[in-house]
Amino acid sequence: MEGLGSSQEKIGRDRDHPFPPAQSILLSEPLDILDNVPLVMTEPPDLRHNPPYRHPMKKLVLSLATAGLLAFAAAPLTAADTAPKSVIHVVTVSFKADAKPEQIKAALDGVKALPAAYKGITRVWTRAIKVQGGKTHAIVMEFADEAALKAYTDSPAQKDWYKLYIPVRDSSTTFDITN
Repeated sequence: MEGLGSSQEKIGRDRDHPFPPAQSILLSEPLDILDNVPLVMTEPPDLRHNPPYRHPMKKLVLSLATAGLLAFAAAPLTAADTAPKSVIHVVTVSFKADAKPEQIKAALDGVKALPAAYKGITRVWTRAIKVQGGKTHAIVMEFADEAALKAYTDSPAQKDWYKLYIPVRDSSTTFDITN
């Protein structure tokens, strides 16, 4: 052994060989890493240290099953069940050639005030992005339902607005749309 020790000292000091040679590595006990690993499981696993919810595969399967159940539960909700019952009243308008800009603005401002004057109108749009067919403007009113649209005809709110609108209107086309 003294010979190995002297060679280790010689090599340990040598900068070209920083590691001792393989012959000098002696183990006091042989290593056997498989001593404590059973080849056949003799008892069920201890779940206290690895509960089922920590198993990634089980977590994935449970998540997919839950998503599937939710999808089937929502299936009875069809488009007819979720479609709004409101009525959209679309009017495309061309104003008279001699109508002044302030008259047109008054007519458009008048329609914007309709939801406050008539409770069956829920929303109004007046800024047209694109209008076709020789029309210059579009007006859209949303009514709560068909009954509200029918009751609006000849109502005081419509008559007041028509005082501003009819004198400057050249022609219009109306569409009433619902589900």
